[in-house]
Amino acid sequence: MIKFVSATVVLWSRSPTMSNHFIFGCGFLGYRLAKRLMAEGGRVSTITRSEAKAQRLHSEGIEATVVDPADWSAWASQLAGTTLASITICIGNDRQQGQDHTTIYLSATRAAMSLSRRQPSDSCPIQFVSTTGVYARASERDNCHSAAEVFRLPSETFDESAPLGPERPGAIASVACEELLKTECAVPYCSFRLAGIYSLERIPNLQQLKSGSPMVGSADGWLNLIHVEDAASILSYAVTRPPSWSVLNVCDGHPVRRRDFYGFLSESLRCPPPVFTEVGGRSSNQKYIDNRRLRTWYLAPWQFPSYREGLAGAT
Repeated sequence: MIKFVSATVVLWSRSPTMSNHFIFGCGFLGYRLAKRLMAEGGRVSTITRSEAKAQRLHSEGIEATVVDPADWSAWASQLAGTTLASITICIGNDRQQGQDHTTIYLSATRAAMSLSRRQPSDSCPIQFVSTTGVYARASERDNCHSAAEVFRLPSETFDESAPLGPERPGAIASVACEELLKTECAVPYCSFRLAGIYSLERIPNLQQLKSGSPMVGSADGWLNLIHVEDAASILSYAVTRPPSWSVLNVCDGHPVRRRDFYGFLSESLRCPPPVFTEVGGRSSNQKYIDNRRLRTWYLAPWQFPSYREGLAGAT
């Protein structure tokens, strides 16, 4: 079922001087991408599962239409509009809707490809927001040390060629979408494999740290991070300067041991030192994500080069 919200029946600008962008998923990251594109003079449209969210987005100048995920592809294939400068898949899973990650992610990806097929040329790239969680655990990999040996990086280093082995639902769904794009997408695309997205408003395990409760996992595990504002900047940058690769790791390039990250945070917050359920061992994240490919392409300045800048001012 398709519902048009408020004045959003006319979704597309036909002004020859204004670029049009479509984002599947205007949440934590997608909303920030939308605001950047709009600040650069673009117009952003989206579809959502929530009428309340559509109204909020509309009040921010983002044209939103309520469409059930089962109808996304059909809706996109019938849409009459003007040329798009970009299509971004930045979808999240809404457990309240009762649908699993893979169903939602694939619905958005198929709809994005349907939308791309209605473009007059292949000049409209598809950006898929994936995750570094798609990679197999370090202990399960074969021939994974070449980059580490050459560049003196930790032996658990993962570049874009590392074997896949997703375990969590979002990562499993992301691999399915990446494969769909690889086999069926007719326009240029890139899967941006994002590390852990954070900001001062969204810090994992913050309540456990403040309360002194143990955090599940090893203190020695790596945290690969990207601040949400830098992630949005990278996706915005890609709209006008698409990378030549179909896969790109996106992280700040400063992985940190969990003990150091939460130790720094506890000092900033003046709360007890972090407590972990494990110290040492290899059961937690041992992935050290290599972002050298990203840095050869993304030449804009970083707002938050590492977690230290990203957590400055934490309260």
